[in-house]
Amino acid sequence: VDVEIDFDRQEDLARMRAGFSADAEIILGKHEGVLRIPTVAVVDEDKVYVLDEDDGVIRLVRFSPGLHNWDWTEVRSGLQPGQKVVTTVDRKGVEDGAPARVEKKKQ
Repeated sequence: VDVEIDFDRQEDLARMRAGFSADAEIILGKHEGVLRIPTVAVVDEDKVYVLDEDDGVIRLVRFSPGLHNWDWTEVRSGLQPGQKVVTTVDRKGVEDGAPARVEKKKQ
């Protein structure tokens, strides 16, 4: 696919040099006011680990994803607002039924 990108401000173009590279995000759709989760939490395209706070374990839950990008994935169904999803799915021990607790982010 060939993509042509124009600069809105000519002064930006003046700073470009041969050999520079760029990343571009092409937006094909957008939904406002939807439930979304971090894309890093998605497993096998339609599953996510959710903390079951009553039992203190994580559960692998299937959901229906919608639009997504590198950062966010829309949730069409299968999850509820406020549910805690695991974003470290590659961490040792993360599996369905494993005991878990919320970790505070280290600063």
